[in-house]
Amino acid sequence: EAYLARYDKEGNRRIIYYLRKNDIFGEAFYKLHTDRELFVVAKKDCEVLFLPYDIIENCNKDCTFHISLLKNLPDLILHRVADINYRTELLANKTIKEKLLSYLENLSIENNSKIVEIPISLSELADYLVIDRTAMMKQLKKMQDEKIITKNKNKITLLKEGFTNKWNLLF
Repeated sequence: EAYLARYDKEGNRRIIYYLRKNDIFGEAFYKLHTDRELFVVAKKDCEVLFLPYDIIENCNKDCTFHISLLKNLPDLILHRVADINYRTELLANKTIKEKLLSYLENLSIENNSKIVEIPISLSELADYLVIDRTAMMKQLKKMQDEKIITKNKNKITLLKEGFTNKWNLLF
């Protein structure tokens, strides 16, 4: 597990993507250098396979490696596009509550369970959702008071009340 982050001039972190096993990234290795560099930060021990930018051009493309790479490349690209679309949709939510519910609903769907464990720290979640951590904690407390969720550290149980019809249809 790792994340791709950008830091502004004041040192504020913006988490761009979370990377899990078998994810791909190339954003940190643009040929252009700007003052808006991206950093990959490992959360756990990671192995990273570095591929040269021109890897496809350096072979006659008949070797097993290139055949496999070219066969899997469309799936890798589609996976990344799906991740970008999800992130865009998540950040398009206007309120902290909407962002949190969207994120939690997605975790619920991924795990096929109303009980989800946020796989990152709450500070990282706030950075990922581009919201103030204190405001996020207040909203989580309010959601508990409204009986939308129950929370115990990073473990959250989603209750039926307050969720969209789409979510209610899953359970």
